Amino acid sequence: MEGCKTDKLMVESECASECGTPSNQGFFRRLFTPQIDLNDAIRTLNLVELVGPLDKDGFDPNECPASVSGEAVFDCEKVTLVYVVRRLGCPLCRGPIIDFVREENNKSLRDVRIVVISSQNENWEDFLTVCFFDNNFTDVSLYIDAEEKIKKEVFGGKPWKPIWLLKLSVLRSMMVYKDVPRKSNDMTDKTNLLGGEIIVRDKNVNFARREGRDFSHTPSKELNKFLSM
Repeated sequence: MEGCKTDKLMVESECASECGTPSNQGFFRRLFTPQIDLNDAIRTLNLVELVGPLDKDGFDPNECPASVSGEAVFDCEKVTLVYVVRRLGCPLCRGPIIDFVREENNKSLRDVRIVVISSQNENWEDFLTVCFFDNNFTDVSLYIDAEEKIKKEVFGGKPWKPIWLLKLSVLRSMMVYKDVPRKSNDMTDKTNLLGGEIIVRDKNVNFARREGRDFSHTPSKELNKFLSM
């Protein structure tokens, strides 16, 4: 599945992870498939901010979390890596993020802000601790997109299928991430749609890739390549 890097990204709503300008798509597919602008799709999100940048303690449980628009994703001078997570308790969602964040694997984190978007808040504190705080990274924001708009409009609203669990690549990933702490109390109808990765640079989206059919994510080395462009 190909990522992309363009100044203004237009993608097909049916398969937003196959990024490219309309000229890169087949004629009939372009003719009958509506086009969307990723920047507009993200800016119009209705999000709930659980954790803002450098806010390791999260929100006060006695206060209401802040409601913000998708503009919050663009509100940073740093290059922003957005993880749209299918399920916060899933080791196959956590593992690739841990791979990227661990300092020994990535020396460029001081120049990157990370945003996590999930459709529900179950296990959010444990997720942040395991994926980020235990690895000495705090420049992370966590937002809830209860409408799942980003999964539907940006990544095409594609659900995972139980038969995928029989794939050798999935079994291999399960073995790789068998020691990643996990939670299973968040498996609901809010965790069916695939997520993915997005990179925002200079207030524009210039990379997006949907989670694979084997729950695969963009490898750390490849993310670093796009982040350094």
